Amino acid sequence: MVQITEEPSKDQLQNTITAASNPAENIISLDALKEIDEEVQYAIATHQSHLNPWSKQAFTLYFILLFAFLNATSSGFDGSLMGSINAESQYKNFFHLKETGSSTGLVFILYNAASMIGCAFGGPIMDYFGRRIGMQSGCLFTLGGAVLASAAQTLPQFKASRFLLGFGIILQTLSAPVYVTEIIPPQWRGRLGGYYNTFYFTGSITATGVVYATSQYISTLAWRLPLALQVIPPFIVFIGCFFIPESPRWLASRDHMDKAANIIYKYHGGEDNEVAKLEIREIALHVKLSKPQTPGEYIRGLWDYRELFNSHSAR
Repeated sequence: MVQITEEPSKDQLQNTITAASNPAENIISLDALKEIDEEVQYAIATHQSHLNPWSKQAFTLYFILLFAFLNATSSGFDGSLMGSINAESQYKNFFHLKETGSSTGLVFILYNAASMIGCAFGGPIMDYFGRRIGMQSGCLFTLGGAVLASAAQTLPQFKASRFLLGFGIILQTLSAPVYVTEIIPPQWRGRLGGYYNTFYFTGSITATGVVYATSQYISTLAWRLPLALQVIPPFIVFIGCFFIPESPRWLASRDHMDKAANIIYKYHGGEDNEVAKLEIREIALHVKLSKPQTPGEYIRGLWDYRELFNSHSAR
């Protein structure tokens, strides 16, 4: 026999929303997180959390997201750049390389090796210092790598630049999607979050066009100029991170629940938006469940990935 579950009444939903305004009074349990997630889905499904995509707050959010999306542009730009440059005679003649071979392979391997190493540091950096610092730290390595690559006079210098680029871009592309997910309202998360990967192809197509245009030069400018232009996206991101808000979920994890709530209310529909209230309640409960009690536990927790699976909302 199929059991039919009765939908919550308006009074029940109102009681839930009222409770959301004071998250400290709720029972801290995994079941509570699951209940909140179901209430969020119910509020969205019944259209009781309308957001105006043409409002001033919405356009401000779009502008904020642009800085995060440009991290994907950095990745896409570099991803297409070396494949095109490696085919240019100006580049191969300067470094005495062939299109294939151990020296050429090492140029590409160093980038991938640095990315693998960077994965171990990306999570702890953005969890301890914040999502914006995570993006900015990656931008610094990317900027350093791009400058060194465009000015390289020897092959070892160029190889070092590839390592810096691989390390920097992975830090950018680890922090940016997390920031995007946490700053976007749940109602728009799928649509706006999908644009992040779109910006990868923006960088990839741009890089291909730039290399094609500069290939007409007979000097080293043919490959140095595209590598130099690689500094533009990370430079914009680095400066922009000083002006965009921090992730509300990270702020809550650092005992700044008031600041987190203000950001959510500002960009997620206002203080009367039911989903915004439920978000704050869910974040408060999740932080109290997962936050370590001592500095030592916190450091150990940075490398403990069980949090990804131990609750319904995390999964």
